[in-house]
Amino acid sequence: MSVVTGSVYITPGGEQRVYSDETTGNDKVISVPAGRRWQILWIFCNFQTTATVGNRLLLLEIRDRNNDVRYKERAPNTQSESDNLDYVFAPGYVRGTTTGQYMACLPCLTVLGHGWDIRIRDAYNVDANDTLKVYVVVLEDEDI
Repeated sequence: MSVVTGSVYITPGGEQRVYSDETTGNDKVISVPAGRRWQILWIFCNFQTTATVGNRLLLLEIRDRNNDVRYKERAPNTQSESDNLDYVFAPGYVRGTTTGQYMACLPCLTVLGHGWDIRIRDAYNVDANDTLKVYVVVLEDEDI
């Protein structure tokens, strides 16, 4: 399945790359660079919440060049204040939890063209000073 509508994509060979954002904040956007395309292999997040009271809910959105949401997936559970949990979004994963780690599914063969992006955020926006670290592992190739 390709997330790109109206186009035909062959699975990119390309090089495996990791794009990341480790800065403080609870709303992250990682964009496909100009002239490139990505096949998403998996996305790893570490979410460290402050002592500000309130449940957080991690939400992943894949958006096209016009910022229209083409795919949305949420974490299987909320996360409370003063907590530190890991999240993995990957094709074929079953939504669930293990000790200290939440797992959620991405569509198989998710390919994004240049200008598309991945936004991961606290859907409830409890505290902008939470620290959400995001690592996106992709196969990257030229966007033809």
